[in-house]
Amino acid sequence: DADIAQLLADIKGNGINTNGSEEYTITDSQGNTRVVRWNRPDIIDIYVTYELDVSSSYDVSFNDTIKDTLEDYSDTLSEGKDILRWQLESLIPMSMNDNILDVNVKFAKTVTPTTNTAITITPTEKARILRSNIVINTTEV
Repeated sequence: DADIAQLLADIKGNGINTNGSEEYTITDSQGNTRVVRWNRPDIIDIYVTYELDVSSSYDVSFNDTIKDTLEDYSDTLSEGKDILRWQLESLIPMSMNDNILDVNVKFAKTVTPTTNTAITITPTEKARILRSNIVINTTEV
Protein backbone atom coordinates (compact mmCIF):
# COMPACT_ATOMS: atom_id res chain seq x y z
CA ASP A 1 0.00 0.00 0.00
CA ALA A 2 2.84 2.38 0.77
CA ASP A 3 4.23 1.98 -2.76
CA ILE A 4 0.82 2.57 -4.34
CA ALA A 5 0.19 5.65 -2.20
CA GLN A 6 3.61 7.09 -2.94
CA LEU A 7 3.24 6.52 -6.68
CA LEU A 8 -0.16 8.22 -6.73
CA ALA A 9 1.17 11.14 -4.67
CA ASP A 10 4.13 11.51 -7.05
CA ILE A 11 2.04 11.60 -10.23
CA LYS A 12 -0.90 13.73 -9.13
CA GLY A 13 -0.62 17.50 -9.03
CA ASN A 14 -0.52 19.47 -5.79
CA GLY A 15 -3.96 20.41 -4.55
CA ILE A 16 -5.63 17.50 -6.31
CA ASN A 17 -7.43 15.20 -3.90
CA THR A 18 -7.55 11.47 -4.36
CA ASN A 19 -10.66 9.32 -3.96
CA GLY A 20 -11.34 5.70 -3.14
CA SER A 21 -12.04 3.16 -0.45
CA GLU A 22 -8.37 2.32 0.22
CA GLU A 23 -6.20 4.88 1.95
CA TYR A 24 -2.67 5.31 3.20
CA THR A 25 -1.00 8.25 4.93
CA ILE A 26 2.31 9.37 3.47
CA THR A 27 4.80 12.03 4.52
CA ASP A 28 5.86 14.36 1.71
CA SER A 29 9.30 15.91 1.18
CA GLN A 30 8.33 18.91 3.38
CA GLY A 31 7.38 16.64 6.28
CA ASN A 32 3.64 17.12 5.82
CA THR A 33 1.35 14.11 6.09
CA ARG A 34 -1.23 13.50 3.40
CA VAL A 35 -3.87 10.84 2.99
CA VAL A 36 -3.86 9.21 -0.44
CA ARG A 37 -6.93 7.25 -1.52
CA TRP A 38 -7.58 4.78 -4.34
CA ASN A 39 -9.78 1.83 -5.30
CA ARG A 40 -8.73 -1.75 -5.90
CA PRO A 41 -10.44 -3.69 -8.68
CA ASP A 42 -13.10 -6.25 -7.85
CA ILE A 43 -11.64 -9.71 -8.49
CA ILE A 44 -13.77 -11.89 -10.77
CA ASP A 45 -12.95 -15.58 -10.55
CA ILE A 46 -13.14 -17.38 -13.87
CA TYR A 47 -13.62 -21.14 -14.17
CA VAL A 48 -12.23 -22.92 -17.22
CA THR A 49 -12.85 -26.42 -18.56
CA TYR A 50 -10.80 -27.74 -21.45
CA GLU A 51 -12.09 -30.72 -23.44
CA LEU A 52 -9.15 -32.19 -25.33
CA ASP A 53 -9.26 -34.85 -28.01
CA VAL A 54 -5.96 -36.65 -27.70
CA SER A 55 -4.10 -39.56 -29.20
CA SER A 56 -3.29 -42.67 -27.22
CA SER A 57 0.26 -41.32 -26.75
CA TYR A 58 -0.87 -38.22 -24.85
CA ASP A 59 0.97 -37.83 -21.54
CA VAL A 60 -1.47 -36.52 -18.91
CA SER A 61 1.40 -34.74 -17.15
CA PHE A 62 1.11 -32.23 -20.00
CA ASN A 63 -2.08 -31.07 -18.26
CA ASP A 64 0.19 -29.38 -15.69
CA THR A 65 1.90 -27.47 -18.50
CA ILE A 66 -1.49 -26.28 -19.71
CA LYS A 67 -2.47 -25.18 -16.19
CA ASP A 68 0.87 -23.38 -15.76
CA THR A 69 0.34 -21.57 -19.07
CA LEU A 70 -3.18 -20.52 -18.08
CA GLU A 71 -2.03 -19.30 -14.67
CA ASP A 72 0.74 -17.26 -16.31
CA TYR A 73 -1.84 -15.77 -18.68
CA SER A 74 -4.11 -14.91 -15.76
CA ASP A 75 -1.26 -12.99 -14.13
CA THR A 76 -1.03 -10.73 -17.21
CA LEU A 77 -4.70 -9.75 -17.21
CA SER A 78 -5.32 -6.12 -16.40
CA GLU A 79 -8.46 -4.35 -15.22
CA GLY A 80 -11.22 -4.36 -17.82
CA LYS A 81 -9.66 -7.18 -19.89
CA ASP A 82 -12.45 -9.41 -21.23
CA ILE A 83 -12.11 -13.19 -21.33
CA LEU A 84 -12.39 -14.45 -24.91
CA ARG A 85 -12.61 -17.96 -26.31
CA TRP A 86 -9.85 -17.60 -28.90
CA GLN A 87 -7.42 -16.40 -26.23
CA LEU A 88 -8.03 -19.39 -24.00
CA GLU A 89 -7.85 -21.80 -26.93
CA SER A 90 -4.63 -20.26 -28.20
CA LEU A 91 -2.98 -20.96 -24.84
CA ILE A 92 -3.01 -24.69 -25.54
CA PRO A 93 0.41 -25.23 -27.10
CA MET A 94 -0.73 -27.84 -29.62
CA SER A 95 2.44 -27.27 -31.57
CA MET A 96 4.39 -28.42 -28.49
CA ASN A 97 2.35 -31.59 -28.21
CA ASP A 98 1.37 -33.44 -31.41
CA ASN A 99 -0.88 -35.68 -29.33
CA ILE A 100 -3.52 -32.96 -28.82
CA LEU A 101 -5.85 -33.30 -31.78
CA ASP A 102 -8.63 -30.85 -30.91
CA VAL A 103 -9.45 -28.30 -28.20
CA ASN A 104 -12.80 -27.11 -26.91
CA VAL A 105 -12.89 -24.64 -24.05
CA LYS A 106 -15.76 -23.59 -21.83
CA PHE A 107 -15.51 -20.81 -19.29
CA ALA A 108 -17.72 -18.84 -16.96
CA LYS A 109 -18.00 -17.05 -13.64
CA THR A 110 -19.64 -20.19 -12.28
CA VAL A 111 -18.00 -23.39 -11.07
CA THR A 112 -19.31 -25.51 -13.95
CA PRO A 113 -18.80 -23.63 -17.21
CA THR A 114 -21.20 -24.59 -20.00
CA THR A 115 -20.46 -21.99 -22.66
CA ASN A 116 -17.62 -20.35 -24.53
CA THR A 117 -19.26 -16.94 -24.74
CA ALA A 118 -17.03 -13.96 -23.98
CA ILE A 119 -17.05 -12.69 -20.41
CA THR A 120 -17.16 -8.91 -20.11
CA ILE A 121 -14.89 -7.50 -17.43
CA THR A 122 -15.58 -3.86 -16.52
CA PRO A 123 -12.82 -1.27 -15.95
CA THR A 124 -13.30 -1.69 -12.17
CA GLU A 125 -12.91 -5.49 -12.34
CA LYS A 126 -9.98 -7.84 -12.87
CA ALA A 127 -10.41 -11.44 -13.99
CA ARG A 128 -8.49 -14.14 -12.14
CA ILE A 129 -8.03 -17.77 -13.13
CA LEU A 130 -6.80 -19.92 -10.27
CA ARG A 131 -5.19 -23.30 -10.88
CA SER A 132 -7.93 -24.88 -8.75
CA ASN A 133 -10.51 -23.42 -11.19
CA ILE A 134 -9.06 -25.21 -14.22
CA VAL A 135 -10.40 -28.61 -15.30
CA ILE A 136 -8.89 -30.59 -18.15
CA ASN A 137 -10.81 -33.52 -19.57
CA THR A 138 -9.23 -35.73 -22.20
CA THR A 139 -10.87 -38.08 -24.66
CA GLU A 140 -8.76 -40.53 -26.58
CA VAL A 141 -9.75 -40.58 -30.25
